[in-house]
Amino acid sequence: MTFALDLSAFAKKTDARMEAVCVGIYCIRNMLDGKMYVGSSVNCGKRFAKHRAGLNTGQHHSSKLQRAWNKYGKEAFEFFVIEVVEDVENLLAKEQVWLDKLDTAKGGYNICCTAGSNLGKKCSQATKDRIALVRTGKKHLPESIEKMRAASTGRECSPATRAKLSVVGKSRSPEAEKRRALSQVGRKRSEETRLKMSIAQKGKKHSDETRSKLSAIVSASMTPQRRAEISASLMGRKNGPHTEESIAKMSAAKMGHVVSAETRAKISAAFALRRAA
Repeated sequence: MTFALDLSAFAKKTDARMEAVCVGIYCIRNMLDGKMYVGSSVNCGKRFAKHRAGLNTGQHHSSKLQRAWNKYGKEAFEFFVIEVVEDVENLLAKEQVWLDKLDTAKGGYNICCTAGSNLGKKCSQATKDRIALVRTGKKHLPESIEKMRAASTGRECSPATRAKLSVVGKSRSPEAEKRRALSQVGRKRSEETRLKMSIAQKGKKHSDETRSKLSAIVSASMTPQRRAEISASLMGRKNGPHTEESIAKMSAAKMGHVVSAETRAKISAAFALRRAA
């Protein structure tokens, strides 16, 4: 496949311009078939050296470019600047123009079709495992947590996004669910975190639809085996699952609390069903 756009003029000018100009949009082109990789940098000379180092050691981030480099050899490729960018703020915008113009994500060596983004990039399982290993036990700094919280405050997901998240949550494999459960074992939240959670939940009321969904989820998860496991875990504990401190807190919270007639009826019906079972 060859591209209609002739970039030979840019390639000839590169050697003369590279020493004086660093900021710009560059291209790595396969001279045999015309396929290209487009990128941007504030120092194209150093960026070229980094590309060559990655390709020569077989560790380049573009698997497509790496395969071509291994197949045709370094002599088949040329590196050159296709546009000088005076304002660094416009660098990514200019790169996007060239990515769209040359269509190098679809017909070239770029992995992503969006400048400065990893959207569309697919990692191998080995790469995913390495990333997971690096991130295991990693904690965000308090400043980072506050920034993320501030960025998410007041943010509402569209119905389409909610549907996607719901599907993702339901598509976890049993092994993934087990790993998630094990990661939570022994985890204790700080008093500060508990207080924040308590404040966030105060006065919060679920809609009838949400209650129905929660009830259905709990009913589906409470298999006879699960009930037996819970019963066995509580066997012999003096106060069941609660500590003395928890009991005191619950008692204080219930003080003066009046149960409505509707709630009493529901509780009574639930006990009746349990006795019948």
